[in-house]
Amino acid sequence: MEFSAANFSTDSVFISESTYNNKSQTHFAAWLAEQLAPTIFGSKPATLLTLSNLPHLPLLSWWDFYGKSILANSCVKIRIMFTCPYRKTVMFYQPKLLERCLRHPLTKSFFQRQGYSIEKGTEDLLSELSTYFSQSFPHEIGILLGIPLKDVQGFMGLSKCPLSCRKHWCVYGNPRLSLQRMNRHRRDQQQMRNLLRAGINPLMLLAQKGQFVYARKKKNSA
Repeated sequence: MEFSAANFSTDSVFISESTYNNKSQTHFAAWLAEQLAPTIFGSKPATLLTLSNLPHLPLLSWWDFYGKSILANSCVKIRIMFTCPYRKTVMFYQPKLLERCLRHPLTKSFFQRQGYSIEKGTEDLLSELSTYFSQSFPHEIGILLGIPLKDVQGFMGLSKCPLSCRKHWCVYGNPRLSLQRMNRHRRDQQQMRNLLRAGINPLMLLAQKGQFVYARKKKNSA
C-alpha cells in the first residue's frame, strides 16, 4: 500500500509549535524517520542503528538530547544494545512484530539452538543479545532485522547453501525471497521520503502508533 500526504492522518497527534520550530530536532526526526521506515511501516520487526557524532551530523548528541522525547508516543520502542562515550548502538522495534517473528517455529528453534532462553520472552532475549555487543556482533540478530533465516544461517556457517550475491546483506541459496525483502525495505524508505517531501512533520510520522501497519494489513486483506 502506498502512503501519501492525502491519506495520512494526524488524529490524536499533538506536536507543539515550539517543538516543530526546533530545527535540530526536526532535522534529526526526519533522518530517524527515514532510517526507521521499514519498521514503522511494518516490513521488518526491528532496525539497528549505531549513532555517533559525525562532521555536520551530530547524531549521538541529537539522540541524547531528543531521542526519548520524539519517540515517546511512537509504536517504535527502543533498547540500548551497546554504549560507550563515543557511540551508541540502539535497536528500534515494534513489540508486536518482534513477538510474531519470534513465535515462528523455525526462528524459535534457531535461537534455542544458539543457546538463547527464548521462552522467557522478547525483553529477556534482547537483554541476552545486548550482552554480546561488548565482545562481538551477534549475527543471529539479523533475523530480527528482517533478514531471512537462510541468509543468517549461511553467514554464520550453519548452512550448506552457497553464497548467491552480496547486496544489503549476503544472500545464500535462492535469492528470490531475500531480494523481495530488500525491495520492500527500499520502497518503505522511499515512501517515507515522499511523505517528508510533501511537508509532513517528521515528529508526527514517528508518533503514528501502528497506523501504517494496520492500514497495510487492511489493504492486503481487501
